Amino acid sequence: MFSFAVKHEKLGKYQVVRGRTEEEARTKADLKMAAWNAQYAKSLFQNQKRQAAEDKRAERDALKEEAAERTEEAEQAIAELGEILISIVNASPVYEIAKQSIREPFAEAYPRPPKYSDYPREPKREDWTFVPRFNFLDKMFTYRRNRKIQIGKDRAETEFLDDHERWRAEVNHIKIANDELHRKHLDASALWAHRRADWEERRDSANATIDTMLEGLRKGEAESVCWLFEQVWGHLPLPGDVLPGEYQLHFDEAAKTLVVDLDLPEFEKTPNLRGYRYVASKNEIEEVRHKEGVVQKVYDDFIYQLALSVPYAFFTCDGEQAVQAIVFNGWVTYINRATGNRTTACIVSLHCEASELLKINLREVDARACFRSLKGVASPQINSLTPVRPIINIDRSDKRFVNSHDVIDSMGSGANIAAIGWEEFEHLIRQLFEKEFSAGGGEVKVTQASRDGGVDAIAFDPDPIRGGKIVIQAKRYTNTVDVSAVRDLYGTVLAEGATKGIIVTTSSFGPDSHRFAKGKPLTLLDGNNLLYLLAKHGTTARIDLAEAKKLGNALTR
Repeated sequence: MFSFAVKHEKLGKYQVVRGRTEEEARTKADLKMAAWNAQYAKSLFQNQKRQAAEDKRAERDALKEEAAERTEEAEQAIAELGEILISIVNASPVYEIAKQSIREPFAEAYPRPPKYSDYPREPKREDWTFVPRFNFLDKMFTYRRNRKIQIGKDRAETEFLDDHERWRAEVNHIKIANDELHRKHLDASALWAHRRADWEERRDSANATIDTMLEGLRKGEAESVCWLFEQVWGHLPLPGDVLPGEYQLHFDEAAKTLVVDLDLPEFEKTPNLRGYRYVASKNEIEEVRHKEGVVQKVYDDFIYQLALSVPYAFFTCDGEQAVQAIVFNGWVTYINRATGNRTTACIVSLHCEASELLKINLREVDARACFRSLKGVASPQINSLTPVRPIINIDRSDKRFVNSHDVIDSMGSGANIAAIGWEEFEHLIRQLFEKEFSAGGGEVKVTQASRDGGVDAIAFDPDPIRGGKIVIQAKRYTNTVDVSAVRDLYGTVLAEGATKGIIVTTSSFGPDSHRFAKGKPLTLLDGNNLLYLLAKHGTTARIDLAEAKKLGNALTR
């Protein structure tokens, strides 16, 4: 009999194969190895197939998990916009100026004194006294005794000198170490003193700024009001990825009215993802977007809530009540699809008073309904980006407008219209509105110039929806227009049977005037609106009330 040992390392199998002849035994061994190889190849293929299935399942599970996480992020982005009003109301007051003053001392403790090493006691000669032991012979022979005494003294002196040298070395080593500790302590103390002085300087500067601004708020100064708004804005829980965060401020100290021109996001930047889903047939994640109507509602609700929450947050932080009213103008810059050009327009404007807004439970209101009840101005669909006229406008560029031609030939370019004569001012206003209404097919008939507070001009607008008879009054004032003038205009509108009244002034209107005009067919145009209309029709002008007062112009219309 012949035999061959067959071993398969991968399968871990071993067998002795026998045959009657060597050739038979070898053939059997080859067949056995071939069978084992086939078995190993099959198991290897099954393992690879099983591993591939596990990898695919793991990849599928990972994609599903990723889709769920990204869906949660998308839902959170939408929720942040829809909950901005509640978030700001709950966080208010976001900045309390009275708590910002730093009164506590420097918190860092003075460096602890180092623990110096003690110096060892200096050796003394008397410490090395030698008391010899005398034997019988020493006691009998004096020279032996004296010799032993001298040897002891010499040995004691040697030991004393050696020990004293070691003491000197140790003292020197300790002194160097203690001097280093002392130097480090002095350096640490100097740095601490520097940090304390720097901290106290910054504290005193910050406290001085706060005290100055607080005093300015008590006096109703524009600089302090704008500073407070900056602090409030910086602490608002706003979605930073959506809002541009740019704004312009103007505070009318006489009217105690703060105008906020805030840059709003384009509609296209509104989060529109409902979530993500895993598609098994493609083994990939797909975006699931909200319908256009849902995105439009998200955008509109966000703008309404923002228009309410920003003034509310400021009012809650204005403990000195420096601001009685806020005009919130929302501006958006977008690509006009009709012209392909970038366009900047005001799409929402709200005038609200602190006494009115703070009484509203904003946690329970519908933002759109609340905005409308406050007589806010906006298109029915804010997302359409339809421009509206700001209730009070800030000149967003330069007070001097580029002129194309003069409306009044006798008035030079850049003239201060607050300082011209009252008749010339009425003439300017009549010519201005003649251009404004004639462009749309309207007609302006002027009344005889007078100073009786009556009608200055009557415009007839042929527009079948918004047109009709319009009464116009001009007030060349250097101080805030009193509410009585607005009441008089309303009475004139009713007496004339007009559809609308417009009062235009070189100065501004107080909160009482805006409150009276709400819900009535009255339009209040302050100095900034007047400059805008003049620029629209090609006239460069300016308004400098201080200069007009210096020239001694009477407070007349």
